[in-house]
Parts: sequence; C-alpha cells; structure tokens
Amino acid sequence: MIFDAIKKLFNKDENTEQIEYLGTDKDGNKIYEGYYHEFKGIPWVFNKTTYTREEFLKEFYKCLEEHNVNRDNLPPLVEPEILVSYEAWIESKSQLHPNEYLYEDDELEEYDKEDGMWQVEIYARLKADNGQYFTTEELLFKLHNLMANKELGDHVFFENLAYDDHEFEADDAEDVDDDDEGTPVFVVWLGS
Repeated sequence: MIFDAIKKLFNKDENTEQIEYLGTDKDGNKIYEGYYHEFKGIPWVFNKTTYTREEFLKEFYKCLEEHNVNRDNLPPLVEPEILVSYEAWIESKSQLHPNEYLYEDDELEEYDKEDGMWQVEIYARLKADNGQYFTTEELLFKLHNLMANKELGDHVFFENLAYDDHEFEADDAEDVDDDDEGTPVFVVWLGS
C-alpha cells in the first residue's frame, strides 16, 4: 500500500494528466499550463550594467556558450504576469523601479542602516512581452536590469527562480473571488 502511494507520486502519466499541454513556442519549446520548470543551471552573474535587450542577449548567449548550456533547452515560464521577490541593499527608496515595492516599508529605519544601506526584500511585478509566457532570456533580462542599480553584495550568481506561492488582490481570504487565480510569486535565489 505504501509502495503504491510512492509509485503514484512518481508515475509520470499520473502527474502529467493534471498539466495541460499548450503546444510549443516559436523556438520549439514545449509549453505547459500550471507547471513551473526549475531555472537551475543557468550561468548568469548579475552586475551593475543596465543592458538593452540586444546587448543582454549577446552577453547572455556568450555566457551560455562558454558554459556549454544549450539555449534551445531553456524553459519558458507560462504565465502572463508574475511577482518576483529578491533581497538587495539600497540607499533609498528612489532606487526602486515603478514596478517594485518593499515587502515591509518599516524596514527603512535610520538605525537599521549598515554602511549607509538597508537590506530589504523587494517585490517586482513583471509582465510577459507577448502577454502569454516569459522566455528564460526575457526573465533574466528583466531581473538583471531591476537589480543593476542595487547592491547585491557577494550574492551575484543566479541559482534559481523558484515558485513560492500565489498572491491575491484581497485583504482577507474571504474577499478572494472563486475565479481569482492570483498572481504566482517566484523567489530569485542568488549565490556567492
């Protein structure tokens, strides 16, 4: 009985039935509804450069090639809009982009500053350019430019973009509509 329960967890046919196959994107990547790939193994180092899309793609593809990562295998993120959370050091709120906000506003107490900066958790709302899904390239381009004007310390290596939860536009659970699917929240993991 326990063996059957464990087997069921790992039975590919059982698990994929819950996932709707939507087809492929323009590059031939398979797209699934409600399934989030791991974004591990992508060799990117965040720095202070703000890139244009073309500049970023040139650097990103060069980095993939240097690390023998096949760009054709980069997964899409099938959501039209997401929230991402990451930690950084800022000198003031003016460093936040219009689509960013602090997890806790009261974090910016003068006595909490270290070396003239606050360590904060930042949320950013991102929208897919095509209105349906993000390519890995688009996600990293947007994340990189969000973080370029902030201090990341020695945590500058991209490690993962991991699904965390869904956020709902309501103050209370009772206020959430039945048809409100919420906005998926992802955490950006950086390493040193």
